[in-house]
Amino acid sequence: MYEEQEDRLSLDFHTGMTPEKHFSAVVNMVAFLSLLLIVFYVGMAYISHFVLEYIHAVFQADKNTCLAVIDVWNMFEYICSFLLPVAIVLLIFRDRIFRPYIPFRPSLPKHAISAIFMTVGILYVFGAIVDSFFGILASAGLPLAYYETPLPQTPLRIFLYFISSVILPAFVEEMIFRGYILHLLLPHGKTFAILVSAVLFGLMHLYLPQLLYATIAGVLIGYFVVVGESLWIGILIHAVNNLFAFLFEMAGVFLSENSYVFFCVLMESIIFFCGIIGVLILFRYHAQKGRIKHLENGSVYSRLLDTPTALRRSLTFPMICYLLYAGYHTVWNSFIF
Repeated sequence: MYEEQEDRLSLDFHTGMTPEKHFSAVVNMVAFLSLLLIVFYVGMAYISHFVLEYIHAVFQADKNTCLAVIDVWNMFEYICSFLLPVAIVLLIFRDRIFRPYIPFRPSLPKHAISAIFMTVGILYVFGAIVDSFFGILASAGLPLAYYETPLPQTPLRIFLYFISSVILPAFVEEMIFRGYILHLLLPHGKTFAILVSAVLFGLMHLYLPQLLYATIAGVLIGYFVVVGESLWIGILIHAVNNLFAFLFEMAGVFLSENSYVFFCVLMESIIFFCGIIGVLILFRYHAQKGRIKHLENGSVYSRLLDTPTALRRSLTFPMICYLLYAGYHTVWNSFIF
């Protein structure tokens, strides 16, 4: 499927655009889209300030209804901050070069469950390392900013929070980063596409601990999307990972301190051992079938760039401007000044 896709996309190079020009055009467009994502993400917060004041004024007599309406607005704001930039890009860049195939195969790849638990297990371990590292820095006096969101306690708000924290991010973010962006970059190398889309995914979070965690998540999810030839595996990994975070948060709200500690130990053990089992199953499967995936293939890639060269050449002026802009917001949001 991917070989056919790369051959189809390579036809664009025979319409007057060389592979090198196509590479630069795609990288610059991805930088522009990424910049728009941050601008809309930050800008929607200013619009939200006035909307929330209006919601409070209308529903001031009913606190629960007011909070539920705010939750719905936050979901709408989240969707707009991601989908509007994509819509703008598609309106500006109407050439089919920027309309890649997004693999929504109805079936999942073999051993999808093992891939899900392996990825979630690795992310849990990496997340624990990141938390410990920044905990040490905080104890040493690093002024790292921490953000706490009040958690819902009514059934309606819990349901809305589940949708906004588990379902929506899995679909929206995977469609954009592993769907659109990764597949724009894919003809120029699968490893290159996975790495760049993962870094852009991490930077989108605008918070240093989440940047590191999300970048590793982007690499793992991107790999399974590419070798599984389906975006559904990425959506499921993302959703399951968010589901565990949701369960931990809800347990902290409703369980006593002792029960919460027991719940955390139980869930962490399940995640850890399922991750180990997932790793063993996948390695055994690939070893038996002789199917260790070699990412770098495709007609366009083989005649253009290797991954280090592609990464170096992807630092165009628009991409450098975006990295500086995203880095500024990440530092500003991560530290107390």
